[in-house]
Amino acid sequence: MDKRVLHGLANRAFTVHYQPVVFCHNHSIFEVEALVRWHHDGSVLYPGQFVQALESGEVGERLGEQVLARAVEHILRGDLQRCAVAVNIAAVQFQSPYFLRMLERLSAELGPLVQQLHLEVPEWVLLQDLRYSEQRIQAWRNLGVKVTLDDFGSSHVNVSVLDSFEVDCVKIDRTHTRYVEQSVADIDFVRAVTSAAQSRSLRVVAKGVEGSGQSAMLCDLGCHALQGYYFYPPLPFTALQSVLDGRSNVVSFPQKSEKKREQKPE
Repeated sequence: MDKRVLHGLANRAFTVHYQPVVFCHNHSIFEVEALVRWHHDGSVLYPGQFVQALESGEVGERLGEQVLARAVEHILRGDLQRCAVAVNIAAVQFQSPYFLRMLERLSAELGPLVQQLHLEVPEWVLLQDLRYSEQRIQAWRNLGVKVTLDDFGSSHVNVSVLDSFEVDCVKIDRTHTRYVEQSVADIDFVRAVTSAAQSRSLRVVAKGVEGSGQSAMLCDLGCHALQGYYFYPPLPFTALQSVLDGRSNVVSFPQKSEKKREQKPE
C-alpha cells in the first residue's frame, strides 16, 4: 500500500476537498476542513481506506505536507474570503520534530494571516503522551496557529481531560451526535462538553450533522457550530468557491449518499 500511495503522490493522484463548518445562529461559513481524496484505479478513495499508509513515516509526512502547503497557499491568495482552513494532523506529523520547523516557516510566510490556519489533532493522538502533547500544542499556539481537539469523545474520555490541553476548539465526535435526538447519554455528554467549554472559552463544533432536528438540538445544547452533510458535503475547490461567492448553495445532501460519507482515520 505504501508504494502505491507514494506513486500516487508522485503522479498528483491526491486532491483536496473542503467541507464547510457553519455557525449555529445563522449557518454562515467560518471554516472549511481540508479532506484528502485519492484517485486510484478509476475510483475515489477516502482516508479511511488508506489510513495505515497515512500513519507510516514517509507517506504520512509527505501527504500531510502537501495538504498543509495547499491550505497556506489558499490563505495567502485570499481564495477563501477570510474563512479559516482546518488541516488534519496525523500522528506521524504530530510526533515529528521536522513538522514544527516546517510550521515555523509557514507561519512566517502567513504573518498575521496565520490565525486562519487551524490544525486538528485527533483525541487518541493527544492522549498517548499528555505532557508531550501539551508542549507541542503550546509551541503551535505560540506561532499564532489555532488548534482543535478533534473527534472528542471517541475514546470515551472524561470531559475533565480538556484541562490538559490549551486548545482553541473542540470537535465532538459523531458517535455522540448521530443519535443525540434519541440518546439521553449523548445529550448529557454534549451538554457536559459545552458547559466545560464555556468556562474555558473554547469553541464547540458538532460533527456528523445530517438532519434539521439533530441540528436544532445540538445548537440548543450549546454547540457553537455544526459540520455535516445536512449543510455541505466535502466540495472540490471550484465548487467551494462558488458557494463562498454566493453562486451556489449546497444544502441537505441526499440521505441515500450514506456510503460516500466522510471516513476520516479513527
